[in-house]
Amino acid sequence: RPDLTVIGEYASGERAPLLNVDGTVSSAIAWLPGTHSLLYWDSSKFIDKAVNGLDGSQEVTAVRVSNNQEAELLLLTRAGETMQASISLQSGNVSSMSSVPGVQGRAFWQSGVVVFQDANGLEAEGPGGSRPIPLGDGSLQFAHISSDRLLATSTASNRSWVLEVHGLKVRWWEA
Repeated sequence: RPDLTVIGEYASGERAPLLNVDGTVSSAIAWLPGTHSLLYWDSSKFIDKAVNGLDGSQEVTAVRVSNNQEAELLLLTRAGETMQASISLQSGNVSSMSSVPGVQGRAFWQSGVVVFQDANGLEAEGPGGSRPIPLGDGSLQFAHISSDRLLATSTASNRSWVLEVHGLKVRWWEA
C-alpha cells in the first residue's frame, strides 16, 4: 500500500522463515521450517497451515503462491536434486511432486525462470532453455531479494552482485 499502513501482523518465534511476495499482498507467503507450515494472506488475515506429506529431510529453498488455492515449493533433496511440490492451501496436503528437469541444488523462482547454482556458477532455466550467468569464482551463495532480483555473494572474494532477472535475460551489477 502506498501509505505503508499495516494491514496484518503475525507473531512467530520462527528463526529462519522463507518469505516471498511477488506483487500484491495476496501473493504474501512464508515457509516456516520450524513448524513445517505455510503462512499466507487470505485477503483479510494471515493463515498458518501445517503441511502434510513432505519428506522432512528435504530443504525448502523457495515458496510462492501459484493461485489462491495452492502454494508451490522448490525443495532440495539430500542427493542434490531439485523437486517442485504443489500444496493445497485449504488442506495443507501435497497435491503433486515432481523433479525440475535440468536443475540441481538450491534454486529460486525469478520472473518465470528457475535460477540455481551448479559447478559452472549460476544458471537460469526456463521455457526458452537455459542461460549461464558468468559470475564469481565458484564460491557463490545467493538469496532471493525480490520477485525479479537476487543477491549473489562470493565468500572467497568478499564481493556481492545484484542480479535482475527477466525470463532468460539477466543484468547484474556489483553491490
